[in-house]
Amino acid sequence: MKEQVNELKKAMAELEYQEGCYAQEKKHFDDKMFTTTEIIKATKEQIEKIKQEINPLAVAEYESTGEKKLIGGIGIQCRKTLDYDESKAFEFAKQKQMFLQLDKKSFEKVAASLGLDFVKEGEKVIVTFPKEIGKVE
Repeated sequence: MKEQVNELKKAMAELEYQEGCYAQEKKHFDDKMFTTTEIIKATKEQIEKIKQEINPLAVAEYESTGEKKLIGGIGIQCRKTLDYDESKAFEFAKQKQMFLQLDKKSFEKVAASLGLDFVKEGEKVIVTFPKEIGKVE
């Protein structure tokens, strides 16, 4: 038994040593990763800020030229929008016994074609960004 107790003591000492090494390496790794994580966060914020600056410029260019494919692969999408009084839409739904909980998604799919006086069809201009910016001349 003495031999096993000495073996246990050595194994426990080895475990303590290895856990200490692990803790030091983990701290070093965490410190390095914190810096990298902060750089990534700052870069994402910078990208978002630049996109917000580009958005109105891209919309203005689209509105002046009608061109939907812009420099660097930036694109313009025009999506239909509906502006309507939800209470009137719900009243319509009750009268027609349709969309009784006002399923907005379903209502919006058909609302433009129904010619309802409380629905105005509009357009929303959206700027899209490619995963990689193309050649900029």
